[in-house]
Amino acid sequence: MPVRANKGVPVEKTYPTVAALTPSSTTNFALDVTSLIEEVRFRFTASCVLAGCGAAPTLRAESLENFFSSIQFLGNAKVNGADAVQFSNVDASYLRFKESLIRNTLPKRTNMGTANATFAVESNFTKFFSGKGLKNISDAFFLDTRKLQSLNVAFTTRDIGAFVDPATLDGGTLTVNTPQVSVHTVGWQGGQIATGAPYIKEVTRKFSLANLTGLAVPFLNMPVSNIITRQTFKATSGNTDYADPTDATFSSPQPAGAIIATKVTGAGGDKTPLSMSYAHMQAYDKVRAKLENWPVGYATYAYSRTGLLEDALSMKGIITGENDIDIVPPGGGATNTLYITDEQVVANN
Repeated sequence: MPVRANKGVPVEKTYPTVAALTPSSTTNFALDVTSLIEEVRFRFTASCVLAGCGAAPTLRAESLENFFSSIQFLGNAKVNGADAVQFSNVDASYLRFKESLIRNTLPKRTNMGTANATFAVESNFTKFFSGKGLKNISDAFFLDTRKLQSLNVAFTTRDIGAFVDPATLDGGTLTVNTPQVSVHTVGWQGGQIATGAPYIKEVTRKFSLANLTGLAVPFLNMPVSNIITRQTFKATSGNTDYADPTDATFSSPQPAGAIIATKVTGAGGDKTPLSMSYAHMQAYDKVRAKLENWPVGYATYAYSRTGLLEDALSMKGIITGENDIDIVPPGGGATNTLYITDEQVVANN
């Protein structure tokens, strides 16, 4: 495993160009492939114009971040005909939440208002390829882009319904002008190439909760073969699958509240490394992250209590993995959705 001396000299770069976004489309932004990347920081800005609204519209709770349905890192190895490799696939709301855990504070954000006016909005969020939060070895985690022929960030966006509930515009309009993302990378340059150097990969599994209710509802397809360091659970409820986060999905009739369990099956049979109530998870999360205000609808679990990688959840040799969760989706005909983001340590071969 590489150490600091192998990584070369520290470098940071703000790209002079920006990713100019269009609603309901995908925009690719090319990153340099000359360094070891630890962090990629994003700054989203736009001018939002509300006009002609008879009453104040309803803002989405995660309005600015909702504009991004996904942010993917896609790269091609230096081999002719090599398939594109996905290094991460999450959304902006997750990246902002994860950054609050790492920095112990919420990133800078300026939201729009609800009056008929023009608003300059801004949201900042970061993708960490380093293992920040893991002891001793976080310094050895990075994405070695020098092994790649190309590396792109693919921003997939939604329409104006991401910002406000269109049904509440009351005869008015919302126009989003000059939406764009500026990109800043933090890394190292000039060091040795290390075979198998690890990086943090995060991918979100999304589940519709339509017709799902009860105890220990299985949510399948946990990633296997790597090491899972963290899982983040988020529930939403409203008129779309990216509606406002809610705790109500986890209001189990059990006395201790809704249980979130992890069950893995390998050659030695079934094991349950986690069985914790949503309420306990949130309470512990708040203390560990030192956040005064814990966001509604989120809970996260770091599998290594010691912070050491060897104490995380190894999925090597595991055949299947699932999360069994007590689910009581809010009623009223709402669209109820569960997002589970798996954070893994992956070898950068």
